[in-house]
Amino acid sequence: MSLIFGINLSDKIYLISDTRASQLDSSGNILYVKDNVMKIKQLTNDLAVVCGGDVQLIKYIISNIKRSEILKSSPSEFKANIKSWIGEKVSEYLDKGFPYRRACFIFAYLDRTKNKVIDGPKYVKMAGEFQENSKSQMSMKDVVFQGIKNIKNQHNPKPELPVFNTILFSVVTDAKNMYLEMKEAEWGEYIVFGPNNFDKDKAPKTLFGQLEFEMPQNWSDASTRDVSMLTAFVKDMEESQKLLTVGGSVTSMIIGQETNGVALFTCKIHRMALNGKNAGIPETISETLVLSKRLCTRNKNGVCERLIDIDKYPEKNSRFFV
Repeated sequence: MSLIFGINLSDKIYLISDTRASQLDSSGNILYVKDNVMKIKQLTNDLAVVCGGDVQLIKYIISNIKRSEILKSSPSEFKANIKSWIGEKVSEYLDKGFPYRRACFIFAYLDRTKNKVIDGPKYVKMAGEFQENSKSQMSMKDVVFQGIKNIKNQHNPKPELPVFNTILFSVVTDAKNMYLEMKEAEWGEYIVFGPNNFDKDKAPKTLFGQLEFEMPQNWSDASTRDVSMLTAFVKDMEESQKLLTVGGSVTSMIIGQETNGVALFTCKIHRMALNGKNAGIPETISETLVLSKRLCTRNKNGVCERLIDIDKYPEKNSRFFV
């Protein structure tokens, strides 16, 4: 099972995932793993989804979404209808005799019809808590400053920011238990789906604050800093929680006005031990790159391998999971 998540910031959304696919036996034991799947899928210029769970079910849902008229609907219509649409497709899937499985779809949408509105009191509260807990100097993003500045002297608990709205929501389906649930993450929130009942409470409390309130010295490097931190979070959870079905490189997409919709972010992330025999020696923990117009990853042995889109992933059997 993957570790996937989306995080809703004032000016963008990040979708993050590992690249591991796992084949399991009937008892849930791992037979082998392969770190070569791209679990984040761009559906339109403004819409992307990151997927986790059963490969066969995910492929069925994504292949049908790509052909569906639902992609022509507005962001608000898409969000209102996607849960029932997925429910109908899951029923079709089961009627075809496919096995009962579980999957999660986390969607991020840039809504160009309206501007982003944030909860003012919530912003003040979260900023204060971050500053108190981290002892870091807080900075305010320019879009937030401009939104508050436009209010002038009027009291407005819901400041409108000068940037298009971004929507983050998920649909989880568990065909075996006849379970279908939708969740939305407002500004200041994130959605996490992972193995062993992994939930967002296991994420460090300062993670959102660092991304929203702590500006890098060079503002042009904000996305690089953000993706580095999010990659470090995934790799730390993989190792500290012993998540055997999570691994490989970490992939990321940015959805926002600054990137004019959905944008893939590729990078090479290092870490360096301060003590021990490997002190001062950089270790690559994640690397994604584009070669010959194809997204690839480089493993620990330095070998490049193409990342296969989730909807094209060749599952070996019905016990293949991402």
